Amino acid sequence: MRRFLYLSVTIFAPLLISAVCCGLGLPTRSEPQRVVVKGLLDDIVSDVLLVTPFATLTPTPTLTPTLSGQSQGASVAGDANDGDGDGRRDDNGGPIVGQKPVAIPLPSATASPIPSPTPLPTATPLPTFTPLPTATLLPTLTPIPPTPIPPTSDTDNHNDNDNNDDDNSSPPTVTSTATPTFTPTALPVVSFAKAAYSVTEGDKDGIITVILDQPAGQPVSVNYTTTNITAFAPNDYSPTNGLLTFPAGVTTQTFNVPVVDDNVDDPDLEQVGLSLSNPQNATLGLKSAVLEITDNDPLPQIKFAATDYFVTEAQTPQLTITLDRPSGKNVSFTYGPISGGTATTPEDYLIVYNVKSFAPDITGVGPISATVAWAGVVDDSIIEFPIIETVFIELSSLTNLTPGDPITTTINISDDEPQ
Repeated sequence: MRRFLYLSVTIFAPLLISAVCCGLGLPTRSEPQRVVVKGLLDDIVSDVLLVTPFATLTPTPTLTPTLSGQSQGASVAGDANDGDGDGRRDDNGGPIVGQKPVAIPLPSATASPIPSPTPLPTATPLPTFTPLPTATLLPTLTPIPPTPIPPTSDTDNHNDNDNNDDDNSSPPTVTSTATPTFTPTALPVVSFAKAAYSVTEGDKDGIITVILDQPAGQPVSVNYTTTNITAFAPNDYSPTNGLLTFPAGVTTQTFNVPVVDDNVDDPDLEQVGLSLSNPQNATLGLKSAVLEITDNDPLPQIKFAATDYFVTEAQTPQLTITLDRPSGKNVSFTYGPISGGTATTPEDYLIVYNVKSFAPDITGVGPISATVAWAGVVDDSIIEFPIIETVFIELSSLTNLTPGDPITTTINISDDEPQ
């Protein structure tokens, strides 16, 4: 029994050590290993030279033990106390006589379950212990640069450190204070001072005021011009245009519109258009206005050019009517017979009234007289006495006119019948 234990330890111990080394990934040696096994038997001390190829576990070696102190194949010295000098003893400790020592085969060595360590190669998960691929996560750890905060004064920094007040260190408050620095300075607004200016004929010029809503740090300029509305250049005013310049810091400038003091009865108010354009270093506000010109001329006087007109019964009187001044308005009048003459109606004349009108004279140089015909004379065949009969013709129903002198004329009708 003890020999069996001795052989088991001698054979399986190296195999077990080799299996453990392979499982742990430790290097194995292919050179022969000398294992010195101390026997449990008091009478046997031997060294066994085992050649164990640790690199290969599948073959099962057949081991032949040799005596300690002798090389393989050497003779064994006998014991002086045994029978044949070969040094062998029986189970009771006595010498065995007459038998030669023979090698004991080890059949039990082939019966051990050596193939069980074969699954060890699957237990070497070396690639799973290599963490190098996970190092690619480093770029995600790159810190994002902080948003720069405008510098504050030293006093604010001391207050933040001393008081540790969250309200004073609020980033939105610091950011909002920097916004005005990006807002461009508003340009001044250039405008007419009012929508309507007025002037009277004879005052020479209409004065037009243009203003800025705030002083400018640089010169401001704007173009101005005039246009016809109900006043007409050059009869009512002199056309004007030009460039108006505001020096830095100046907010008021003016330009003049010359007004013509004519002799025409113009409408009570005539308008000149005013406009601003093309501002420089400014924006436009009220860019349109009017200049109203008040006329200073009275209504024209109407009258007959003569106090008497002479015709025969067979003729139509041609009467000349005049105005003392042109009119820029529509004027009209009526002329016809009135009582008081020596001629009688219907024998000598007919009651005929005629209406005459004049178109507005915007030039002031148009005709101020007109000749009108009165077709009221009757051409009869009666010899009349006295030979000359009279009919009075009067101007009436005046529109935009005043009566002059004479307002009545006399038509002298001569009888054309032989006496």
